[in-house]
Amino acid sequence: MKNKEKINVIDPNIQNGQPKKPDEGVGPVIGSIIIIALIVLGGLYYWGSIINSTQKTNEDVIETTTPALNESDEIIDIEEDLEATDTEGIDKLLDEIDAEIDDALNSL
Repeated sequence: MKNKEKINVIDPNIQNGQPKKPDEGVGPVIGSIIIIALIVLGGLYYWGSIINSTQKTNEDVIETTTPALNESDEIIDIEEDLEATDTEGIDKLLDEIDAEIDDALNSL
């Protein structure tokens, strides 16, 4: 009989008798960071658009309710400005503004 010699084959995937774990790499980590950054940026964009729309609404209200005033500091002119100011719809206007703010806060 012939002696058969055992040939040791070196497998690069085996280390210390156990299979070597494949390197996971940094690709999934970088991908996760990019996705989270996009979600955060989208949230900031949405939040900013809500704030801008509320500010524009408030500016429109101020422009429509402020009458032209005299630039004089005389008491007579100040009294005329006060009498010319329409205060009838202020309560309704404030209630509408309050409702809009509540709606905006509830939608967040």
